[in-house]
Amino acid sequence: MTLEGTEARVDALERQIRRLRRAGLALLVLAGAALLMGQIGPQRVPKVTESQCFRLRDARGEMRAELSITESDGPGLTLYDGNKRARALVTLDSDGYPLLTFFHADRKAAVTLGLSEKGQELCLYDIRSQPRVTLAASPEGAMTIHDGLGRVAWSAP
Repeated sequence: MTLEGTEARVDALERQIRRLRRAGLALLVLAGAALLMGQIGPQRVPKVTESQCFRLRDARGEMRAELSITESDGPGLTLYDGNKRARALVTLDSDGYPLLTFFHADRKAAVTLGLSEKGQELCLYDIRSQPRVTLAASPEGAMTIHDGLGRVAWSAP
């Protein structure tokens, strides 16, 4: 064997060793990735989640709904428009009676619908949040129309 033949064999062996190292490294990376992917596994959903407030956000990160404890110490669900203004609220008052409120853009009440120990009541408000029409479905029943200053203009019975 000549010196050139030996050099050629050494070069060929070095190339083969580099290829084997690369293949071994690739195999090691793939095996590691497979192990890590196996660790993630399916996500488990908790059976109970507890908090004093839950906020639902849209794709831009803006709050669109909030489930929380209200000032009257009852649960409340507030829905927000795209301009971050509360537009609807469902809540329970301190006695446990439900109340649904729709708001004008300036957060003043536009419509309320509620239940109480006396019965049901629907109230329509003007843009200044003054009551204009009230319907009560109590045993007596009542309808009241208010003037622009909030005074009773007509009432029955």
